[in-house]
Amino acid sequence: MVADIALRPEAEQLIAKYEAADSSPRAVFIRTDVTSWADLNRMFDLTLSLFEEFHILCPGAGVYEPPWSNFWQPPGSAISKDKDDSDRYALLDINVTHPIRTTQLALSHWLHPTSPNVTPVSPQNPRRVIHISSVAAQLPNVVCPMYGASKAAITGFVRCLAPLEQAIGVRVNA
Repeated sequence: MVADIALRPEAEQLIAKYEAADSSPRAVFIRTDVTSWADLNRMFDLTLSLFEEFHILCPGAGVYEPPWSNFWQPPGSAISKDKDDSDRYALLDINVTHPIRTTQLALSHWLHPTSPNVTPVSPQNPRRVIHISSVAAQLPNVVCPMYGASKAAITGFVRCLAPLEQAIGVRVNA
């Protein structure tokens, strides 16, 4: 979730119900700007300090060609929040870079856990990554070309990681 987007009150209440250390199942909300690698690292560090392990990753933050990061509103235009000199599009950082980076962080942890109580991933000790793609990855859309390209990138990324299931026990789907 991007830091400037508030969690809806009903979602906050639902998560709060499961935040107690003695509750089961257990959940915790960690406000994270997914465009910040420091925030992504902090999210993983906090998750591991609270739970020691996780078995499923779903990097689910995404945006649908918003006016503030849009092919038709180029960086530097009045409506765009993408800066002319920043060398990046927020949409691509959210929809492509963040899922790739979080997958990389998860794989690193699963292959090389820092806790002696955690067994590394293997076909006998599997893990899962669930990416969010879209039919927009397969269909051309002149109105939202960056969104379509971002979902095509995720679909391609998932296909590239398909051999991990047989090799190390990590199934990557979209």
